[in-house]
Amino acid sequence: MERDELARKIIERVGGIGNIKSLSHCMTRLRFFLVDDNKTNKLELKKLSILGVQKQGGQYQVIVGNDVSRVYKEIIKQYPRIAGGENISDDTGEKKGSIFNRMLATLTAILVAPLSAIIGGGLILGIRYMFTTLHILPGDSPLVFLLTVIGNSSLYFFPFLLAVSAAKRFNTNIYMAMGIAAAMLDPNIIAKVGEDPVRLLGAIPIPMINYGSSVIPIILAIWFMSKVYGWLDDHLPSMITVIFVPLLTFLIVIPINLILIAPMATYLTTYVSNGLEWLINLNLGIAGFVIGSTRPLLVLVGMHHAIRPLQYMQLETLGYTTIAPATFISTMSQATAAFAVAILAKDRKNKQIATSSTISGYLGITEPALYGIIFKYRAALFGCIIGGGLGGMVSTMMGAKAFSSGMPSVLTTPVFMGDKPLSIVYGLIVMFVSTFGITWFLSKTVFQLDDNIVFTDGISEVGAAKGETAPGHLVFSPVGGQICKLEDIKDETFSSKILGEGIGIIPSENLIAAPADGTVNTVFHTNHALGLITEDGAEILIHIGLDTVKLEGQFFTARCKAGDKVKKGDALIEFDREQIAAAGYDTTVVVVISNTMAYWRIQPEFEEGAIFAGEKIITAR
Repeated sequence: MERDELARKIIERVGGIGNIKSLSHCMTRLRFFLVDDNKTNKLELKKLSILGVQKQGGQYQVIVGNDVSRVYKEIIKQYPRIAGGENISDDTGEKKGSIFNRMLATLTAILVAPLSAIIGGGLILGIRYMFTTLHILPGDSPLVFLLTVIGNSSLYFFPFLLAVSAAKRFNTNIYMAMGIAAAMLDPNIIAKVGEDPVRLLGAIPIPMINYGSSVIPIILAIWFMSKVYGWLDDHLPSMITVIFVPLLTFLIVIPINLILIAPMATYLTTYVSNGLEWLINLNLGIAGFVIGSTRPLLVLVGMHHAIRPLQYMQLETLGYTTIAPATFISTMSQATAAFAVAILAKDRKNKQIATSSTISGYLGITEPALYGIIFKYRAALFGCIIGGGLGGMVSTMMGAKAFSSGMPSVLTTPVFMGDKPLSIVYGLIVMFVSTFGITWFLSKTVFQLDDNIVFTDGISEVGAAKGETAPGHLVFSPVGGQICKLEDIKDETFSSKILGEGIGIIPSENLIAAPADGTVNTVFHTNHALGLITEDGAEILIHIGLDTVKLEGQFFTARCKAGDKVKKGDALIEFDREQIAAAGYDTTVVVVISNTMAYWRIQPEFEEGAIFAGEKIITAR
């Protein structure tokens, strides 16, 4: 499916432009804040070329994968009102979910937006650390100076980036928000850092604190500013708002922020950072194991971004983070689990999925591995949880640190090279051996019969000894006729398998029957196509003829409607194949499993020959 079509269908199936309050994206997901989640069509979304859909922390997340930024750009191109993530709906909607979930959703939305700048700056600083630590370049080298300037450009001035992101999230004036950030980083304050507070009116102290690279202070300041700015804009006479709203906002917000909000938030983050450092410095490995083992589960529910503020707190107060090494090790363990499956899988399609997931996983994009391999294959799940935990434990016990922020990826390894670089190396070795070994061992023993992975050509290894075919979901022919391969159908949408794996049938009968027990999901208004969800969860599309939508329902009669429960063999649609052919249309009936990605293998029983209605045609495993 082309990106423009995918973008359009995603917007349609989340309820349309009017149902979107804001939209942002991270490395793999489109993150919607919707007016009404009930207006979405999750089932139809899953039929698109995406990895999955989930709702977490007030967000409706459409998991696109590595192509998310291009799909997002296409959405912006088609729907310019969404650009920047502003509140675009006319209905503000109700606040839903717990306070914690709403706070988490807000924090995530604010932190995700400027992530690309932080990744770039963090990687540059990591390269600088590697050059100086390994004595490749002297510390006073002009190149080191330049790398420092480039890396610090986004990290030191992080409050400016967050001010913009927070202003969009709180629906307030972006430029006023940047003014608040500028006040926090004013050179007059920076020059007095460490000195006694400046006392306003001789009594009220203004602490001299360096807020560069800070996170929580600026977010709280912009939230407070949004309330003050909004109240003044609503209550002052319209003829003076242009002058007095910004004037009074600065006079109220900046002093209160510098005297109270920002210092309190800084002290809080310092205490939290010191507490985390104390826990990790106990050197029991508990913290590293917990962080390394739980990250895959946090990614599943979208809560992995909740860890990011803790890393920023440590960087702000300590100059390094001891959390990042464990998250890095965990990310590598997810890629390693996918690599183990790529080695183990005998089925070519499974091997391709696992191999591509391995490559993207080592580059830091783990959703393909998580959704395509790990959460479907329990040996891989246990392997990456235990292996990631052990590797994280070893690295933290050896004193691993990251000296700047960056997305966990093999490309960001330099950020760990500023101190005790062997700690991350040993952690990676322990992780790789344990993740790969556990995945391999469990796949051959405990979980062998319970997996969706096919290790031999259609026969499970234990079943093979008994001559038993591996179990699967069965689809039966909805009509009698002659089988033809999907690739031979003269319609690119079907032959390229964009809609999923399946088979074609040149019909010899005029009745479409239910191919399995299930529920009719949709009946196209021209009655030439319908969707069925089987009791096993297979989503089946039956399309009668090619391009027959142009007949506008002529020669088709529906015998069912959306929502009907049907049994295998029940009549669904009658059609007149002779009249359809006489009108110049190909009568081939296409049967497609549209949720193909939910299965490891879609196996047609025949590639050619005669077929009877009710005869098994597809096995989905």
